[in-house]
Amino acid sequence: MDSSLLILLIIPFGLMVLVWFVLIHLLYRAMAKSEPALFTSLGKPSLFLHGGLTGDRRLIQLISGRGAADIRDPLLVARLRFLRVWAIAMLVVFLGFVWGAAHWPAP
Repeated sequence: MDSSLLILLIIPFGLMVLVWFVLIHLLYRAMAKSEPALFTSLGKPSLFLHGGLTGDRRLIQLISGRGAADIRDPLLVARLRFLRVWAIAMLVVFLGFVWGAAHWPAP
């Protein structure tokens, strides 16, 4: 694979990962403000210090749509839905990157 093409494929995915971290940080801040009980049940996570495996599993459930019915804040539910769409988009870009790398002719 040409190195310039490799860089062009890595940069969008890297930017998507950085945006993911920002979105998660904003989600934690909004959750701490509007749903403190839910935030505490996640183990009071932050971007770098997380609340443990139970909190991680619960966050994945919330992003995937399970358990979001308990949330009263419609803005928080919208953020969770957007994170779900963003995660799917990241997966598609990553799989496209892997497929492109596997099918690119060798020099």
